[in-house]
Amino acid sequence: MIPAIVLMLVAVGYRITTGLLIHSGATWLSNFVPFAALALCGAVYFPGKLKFALPIGALFISDLILNYSYGAALVDQEGNITVNSDATKQVLEWFKRLVPLLPRDAFAWDNASNNKFLISGEGALIFNPPSAWAVAVRDAPKVAEQCWHFPSPKGPKGRFDPAQPSYWGIWKFSPNKTAAKSLAAYLWQKSSVEQLVAGSHGYDIPAFGTLRQFKTWAEEGPPKGGIWNYPPRGEVIESVSGSPAPASVANQIYSQATMAKMIAQCTQSGKTIDQAIDWAASELEGFKRT
Repeated sequence: MIPAIVLMLVAVGYRITTGLLIHSGATWLSNFVPFAALALCGAVYFPGKLKFALPIGALFISDLILNYSYGAALVDQEGNITVNSDATKQVLEWFKRLVPLLPRDAFAWDNASNNKFLISGEGALIFNPPSAWAVAVRDAPKVAEQCWHFPSPKGPKGRFDPAQPSYWGIWKFSPNKTAAKSLAAYLWQKSSVEQLVAGSHGYDIPAFGTLRQFKTWAEEGPPKGGIWNYPPRGEVIESVSGSPAPASVANQIYSQATMAKMIAQCTQSGKTIDQAIDWAASELEGFKRT
């Protein structure tokens, strides 16, 4: 089993390393197929269902990390469509290599699919908040005991983690603004935020970085401290889906899953990368008009 693990780690390390080098122009390292074959062939040493799931999961997470790290944006902060870029093309090239190795129903997965994959005994790595781990704690404790959360590796554009910050506001038509402001101020005190984080077992991440050192993330388990790396800290760049596009466009990019659909266009629907980018550009033009 040790040789299989070594082969898989070599393949994943090669993929991430060459992702950085190819971004800098070293295209002679772009042939990943032999290393993918090594990882998959070495999987014969794994027991049972892990023969397929462990190497595929490892390759999937390395690829997803690379795509975040390239920093490709569909629309910039001024509302200009920027999807047709070298960074986008590199991301799609990676996905064209990855998708043939994924389960055939991957594009049909919903919000619960990662949870099911993790506790099925077939999943090794997923890109998900601790909600999947929480399901494992409830339904598959032996799986939960072996889970650990970690930040994304650093790519050519930085270390990116997905984020979904939330804030509280008070309606202009509120009949009692003074009491509402007082309540909001109380709830945003450090001691109150710590209680809210504890109540969510560490799932809720405060919007402000100064409120991300609470003991909840160090103590929750099993295993104890397994979700400490979940909140973005330090050099991690928080990436909100659709950003840096204006909110009216970014909301539609998120709700219409434009990024995932663009990937499907060139990996499932037979389009070339350029055709997939043209499709995305047309969709984005429509978003700007609505």
